[in-house]
Amino acid sequence: IIGVIAEDTTSGDTVEVLAKAVVMGSGGFNSNIDMVKEVRPDLRRHRILEGSGRGDTGDGHRMVEAVGGTTTHMDDIWFYVFAIPDHKDEHGRRGLVIRGVPDNIWVNAQGVRFHNEDLSGGGTGSVAVLAQEPAYCWSVMDSTMTNDVTVSDPQYYIPGASVKDPEKVKALIEESPHIKSGATLEALASEIGVPEDRFVETVNHYNSGIDQGLKEDPDFGRPLSNRKMIQSPPYFALNFTPTARKNFGGVKTDLKCRAVDKHYKPIPGLFVAGELAGMAGGHINGKHGLEGTMLGPALFSGRVAGAWAAKDAGFGEGFK
Repeated sequence: IIGVIAEDTTSGDTVEVLAKAVVMGSGGFNSNIDMVKEVRPDLRRHRILEGSGRGDTGDGHRMVEAVGGTTTHMDDIWFYVFAIPDHKDEHGRRGLVIRGVPDNIWVNAQGVRFHNEDLSGGGTGSVAVLAQEPAYCWSVMDSTMTNDVTVSDPQYYIPGASVKDPEKVKALIEESPHIKSGATLEALASEIGVPEDRFVETVNHYNSGIDQGLKEDPDFGRPLSNRKMIQSPPYFALNFTPTARKNFGGVKTDLKCRAVDKHYKPIPGLFVAGELAGMAGGHINGKHGLEGTMLGPALFSGRVAGAWAAKDAGFGEGFK
């Protein structure tokens, strides 16, 4: 690799940059659902939303493959389930991650609970929702809980701050077609298209456990201490839809973060870091992750790649 050819997306002009080493860090591919379903054919019949940075389209992976690089563990994708479709997205493909609703319950298309909602992560809640037919659920809450809703998207923050804008979140709840409301549980069941009798019984049964002072619900073991009942109308339901969030696989590299071919031989002059390389090496996190466990490996691989690329270019001694 001797450089990069780039195109100015505004003017259309082509820029050619020659270099003794190139470091790529173009991110993952979770904003390319076609690519997600290409590596996860088991999800092709489900609706999956885009949940990563808008530039995470997999272009970097294709570029590396075009010059002989190889990828690994591309099917290891971390999904969030606590997200709704973004009604402002003209393509209807992006998701909005919802947080701040610890007392909600989840019901499937049949109107019943199916999981301990406290286990909402990619290795638990997402797996449970993807096993439903169809693969989505409704996050059910009452009017007292909507005040706590937070949307993990800059368009719902106060400008210049990573703090939610309550008025924007309120507008989302009122305007989104993916959030339904009803003056009664029966009315809400009708709005979300689930069997009324099952839905009402599900909510009442759950509430009764809290009312009786049970330590946990008898169906799925969810702790009930200090839990709010769903009892203050109007009632709301958010259409939680699986959302592709993190890529744990990517371009295979050696310990110097050099992209390697199918025989594990380095491609001269090409270094890869960050989520493009599955955070580092192609799969450093394994199949699971926690909040923040991708940031460290991404930064680390960037330092390693940069140091060895600089050495290739005649600067420095590599990573020490």
